[in-house]
Amino acid sequence: MARYSFNLTDGPDEGQTFQLEPGITLVGRRDTAADDDPPGSRRWVLTDPAVSRTHARIDWDGKNEPVLIHLSSTNATLLEGRIVTGSSIDDGQHLSHGNRLRMGQTGMEVVKEEDKARWFLLDRHKDDEETVLMPGESYQFDGLTLSCQGAVIEVTLTNPDLEAYLLRNQEDQIWTTPLRPDKTLTLQDCDVLRTEETKLVLEERAT
Repeated sequence: MARYSFNLTDGPDEGQTFQLEPGITLVGRRDTAADDDPPGSRRWVLTDPAVSRTHARIDWDGKNEPVLIHLSSTNATLLEGRIVTGSSIDDGQHLSHGNRLRMGQTGMEVVKEEDKARWFLLDRHKDDEETVLMPGESYQFDGLTLSCQGAVIEVTLTNPDLEAYLLRNQEDQIWTTPLRPDKTLTLQDCDVLRTEETKLVLEERAT
């Protein structure tokens, strides 16, 4: 899966770069989450007064390609000088390397880089035995299923009788999230998956 960054080429925030992450990204002046934000979404904050509080949305299609969606902002969203009219992922505009966007006074350029990182899973209960997670493959570990979609690693609890947890270090605090059969979680570098019999550590390494 490729990685995408958005370089701000002009406007009040010229020189900034935003990295596109898995999931939904909202673009606008609003710097806090709104009640109707999609679950798990993130925000890119612009200071441009000509940009709406929530101006546009970037989502991913089924082929892991980014799609630009214009929201109900007063000023238009432009892609290569043309107004973006799509309001859903089905009729939004696909983005590719070199595309130029404009929202209000803010210009952006899309940069695509092929992801050369590889994911490794270390089993602490087996002397750090390594498993390389290959794109498009799924792996079973003690009632857990890990799915590798290139840059995105997801975990699902497949044994409803198993107690399993995701441990994540955020700002020097360990956050614990119970895994449930009805919820798939996206993993990050250095995440730990714990069960009674297993301790798995995810690592991302450049190749």
